[in-house]
Amino acid sequence: MPLDSVVVSAWLSDVQTAENHAAPCKRPQAELDSHPHLRPRKRRALAETAGNMNKEPESFSKSSSRRRSPRKPAEAPRDTTTRITRQRQEKAPRDAPVSEGERGRATSRDAALDNFAHPILSPSSSSQYTMAISANTASADGAWDVVSAGQKSKNSGRRPPSPTKTVSDMEMLDKPIRYCYRDEDEHPLPPELGSHWKALETLCNNIGIIPASIEARLARWERVFPHMVAKPVTPTPTPNDVEYAAAHQIEFTTLMGIRDAARDCSVDGSHEPGWNGKVHQPLLSCALEPIKKRFKSVNVTLAKPLKEFAPVYKDDPSDPKIVDFVITLKPSSTIADQIRHLLRAVPEEELRTINQTSHTRYEPAVMSIETKRGHNDEDDAKFKLAMWTAAWQNQIGRFTKDAGCTPLPGLIVFGHVWNLYWLVDLGTSVDVIKFPYPVGDTQTIVGCYRLVAVIRHLCGEWAENVFFPWFTDNVLP
Repeated sequence: MPLDSVVVSAWLSDVQTAENHAAPCKRPQAELDSHPHLRPRKRRALAETAGNMNKEPESFSKSSSRRRSPRKPAEAPRDTTTRITRQRQEKAPRDAPVSEGERGRATSRDAALDNFAHPILSPSSSSQYTMAISANTASADGAWDVVSAGQKSKNSGRRPPSPTKTVSDMEMLDKPIRYCYRDEDEHPLPPELGSHWKALETLCNNIGIIPASIEARLARWERVFPHMVAKPVTPTPTPNDVEYAAAHQIEFTTLMGIRDAARDCSVDGSHEPGWNGKVHQPLLSCALEPIKKRFKSVNVTLAKPLKEFAPVYKDDPSDPKIVDFVITLKPSSTIADQIRHLLRAVPEEELRTINQTSHTRYEPAVMSIETKRGHNDEDDAKFKLAMWTAAWQNQIGRFTKDAGCTPLPGLIVFGHVWNLYWLVDLGTSVDVIKFPYPVGDTQTIVGCYRLVAVIRHLCGEWAENVFFPWFTDNVLP
């Protein structure tokens, strides 16, 4: 860092002052005559040498004594006069006898040197140079304080990261959330969920999940058991059956490609976005293809959840959590008008949404999906799914008043394996009941067919016959 011109001028002024006041110390001639040892020694004349004369080779002892010693650790800076005194003492011959008088005079000289403060090498606090340096340092510190203040003001608006919450922490919510298994005494199923639970158990045992038109083609790749093949509705094919058979062939090719992509992601160690783009999104599109006029999948990884609907801790308001996908129900024009009329009555414009995010406002989400690349993130996946779905229950409570929320399905994906959970609102708490069987996997084509059958049942049967009637009766005006 270059010195300021004021500092340089102050240093030059101190130099001039030192030259004016520091008179040379010269001993009287009489004192030198009476004490010959005080006379300054003259240098010996150097021996004349020829220009081309080579220097005598040094002995081994001399050369070795001049070798550089190992580097020592840095010491604290010492005063200049003390260092000069020590150098003089080291240069003095040790073998020469020293009288008591000379030793005393040398000691007094060293003490005088130690007490002497050179105006330039060791400036006092009253010198112009010292005062200029202090002023310059203060101004530099002030500049750094301005920069630091700017950085602090820039970061002051940021909220410090909150401690990581776990599944067990959800029991500390104002409305506790608990993961559990089905139990008729402590965690019974709601009545409206009983028949669908049995239907899902049938599908997860691979009963009737394979279309008869692709049985022979699938048998070339994987083993097909008789109970896997769906029985035809009518004994003789109809025009619709022929049309469906062509669609089944396209679907088989699609699912085979999804299985291959999933295997590649697993072998290559792809991250979550790779799985979402190459496997999960194509699979959801394939499952919703026959009912795409009524349902659609939405990627919500970039959605902005609303903090007003996030579940609240007793000691700290929680941050809203985000999942990866939701499946929404496309309302008819009549239902869509009723939803808009309902949201117009909400005073805050940002909260005019039928979901827990403004990413999708007018199509209610019937199912949420959280994806992970492996079981190492199981705790985080459970936490996100429960908090996201609980936020949906909180926001819909604005319109349902005293009516409880219907059970909501949620899916968690760990690599290839898909698991189903049901979030049941009990009024004062929420139970997250785990379905006992994996609802599908992408390691095999049969596993893909099982997952497609489960998603179609959740949308076509449960959403249409349970969720939608509850929504129109309790939410819409």
